[in-house]
Amino acid sequence: MAIDASPAGSEALNLAGELLTGRDATITILHVIPRQNVRTKYGAMTIECLDIEAERAAADQLLEHAMQRLRSAGLGPRIVTQLEIGDPSSTILAAIEDTRSDLLLLGYSGLSRAQRFLLGSVSTRVVTHASCSVIVAHPKPGTVGDTHGTTEYAEA
Repeated sequence: MAIDASPAGSEALNLAGELLTGRDATITILHVIPRQNVRTKYGAMTIECLDIEAERAAADQLLEHAMQRLRSAGLGPRIVTQLEIGDPSSTILAAIEDTRSDLLLLGYSGLSRAQRFLLGSVSTRVVTHASCSVIVAHPKPGTVGDTHGTTEYAEA
């Protein structure tokens, strides 16, 4: 599963608990610190966070909390966390191939039209190109979210 600190990422964790409790499965929880290439009229530009160490610390905390939530929902014992830096959709798709996943759960954060045009939608690219089944979790209406003080990313 691929998560971020958004309400949709939290909902993906809830969904994993509902769908996978009692099943013999290895669960990989992936978080990607975004590094994206954006095309401008001056050429391609790489965008990444300014304080990578702070982002890593926040991401490690997010992954640890996610693992604890899944364990408390009765999942395990095979839960693995994975932290990567890169383009979120490409990194998620590569992880699917590397782990030979049967199913991917990820959250949809609901970008505006302008954001979708400029950045693209991670969940749309992953659903379109994944080699396994994908379930996209949407945040429930009125959900505040479970951010744990980390940076909220646009998607996955």
